[in-house]
Amino acid sequence: MTEHEDDTPSTSRVTRRRRWAGAIAAVLVAAGVTAFWWKPWQSVVLPQSACWSVLGPDDLRPLVGTNGTAVDHSGAEIVTPMTAGLGSGQSYCAVRWAGDSVLEATVQPSRNGLAMSGVQSRGGHALDFGPDAQGWIDDQHDILEFYLRCDFQVPAEWADGPATPYVWITIDGAPEDSQYSLTRVRQAYADIALKIARTVVTQYQCTNPVHLADKAPTVPAAAKETTP
Repeated sequence: MTEHEDDTPSTSRVTRRRRWAGAIAAVLVAAGVTAFWWKPWQSVVLPQSACWSVLGPDDLRPLVGTNGTAVDHSGAEIVTPMTAGLGSGQSYCAVRWAGDSVLEATVQPSRNGLAMSGVQSRGGHALDFGPDAQGWIDDQHDILEFYLRCDFQVPAEWADGPATPYVWITIDGAPEDSQYSLTRVRQAYADIALKIARTVVTQYQCTNPVHLADKAPTVPAAAKETTP
């Protein structure tokens, strides 16, 4: 065997080196891809329970960004005209994120009955939540309005007022803070409205049979995202 032959690596050793080099390169590429998608310095912290214990993290996730903490501001339960004293009977919930309210929900008796005409005048789309509910998504301000047919008990102080067989639910927020599309945020509003409505039926002790859809309707794409 010549001196030159002694210094020449065998074919098997070269093959092994190439395999190791390929494996290392693959690991580095995978690490780079992981680092691109997973940013350990970013985290999303969502309350486990929000808005009178009706909502959870999955309901709130479409409303927030990629880094921060959401905080719930709401009472223990939805109040009714009979539990609110002489007040309006309004319940209010807010979920704050990065200084904004990414979710604002209100529940109150509709003292004007089914007041959809004013809502519809702003433009938008009707949403079918079932036989005993009427919904509307406002395309101008991205506010969802929900009227629930409910025969509930009212205080004696309200006896002189108009009949109020509807509970009015509104859902609003700050879609610009979300990491998702406006259409996805509006769909989340509809999902949230239906969940709250189911709780209202119990809290208000509606005496009429209330029929709601099994799932929230599909909200049409936001005009702001479909207009060229």
